[in-house]
Amino acid sequence: MDWHEVFDLAGVDFVDLQYGDNRQARAGAVARGARLHAPGIDPLLDLEGLAALIRALDRVITIDNSTAHLAGAVGTRAWVILPAAPDWRWMLQREDSPWYPCVRLFRRVRNEPGDVVMSQVAAALESWIEEDHGGVR
Repeated sequence: MDWHEVFDLAGVDFVDLQYGDNRQARAGAVARGARLHAPGIDPLLDLEGLAALIRALDRVITIDNSTAHLAGAVGTRAWVILPAAPDWRWMLQREDSPWYPCVRLFRRVRNEPGDVVMSQVAAALESWIEEDHGGVR
């Protein structure tokens, strides 16, 4: 999936919650103009620090991984991008989660490029900025 359409939203600051060595991907996004910040914690070794960071964010945008569940557990609004055949916990046709009321689900459709769901996420983020923040990014 290509996150560029999301990162291309002007004036939005992003915090990198990805675990593992992603310096190359982060550098590529920054080179394209994304305001992407590295938190300086290791999400695999500092779960309390990661939970505190997630709790401080306005919103988390992630795929189905531990970050999605941690965001739901601490009550931070999260948008979770799911594959066409998701894990059973996300059910099959819902846009919300019975386990985490603060989570919205974005589902890929089978045989559809990942860019389609990323366009939906970018549009939702832009709409949220306009509605909830009066256009202040």
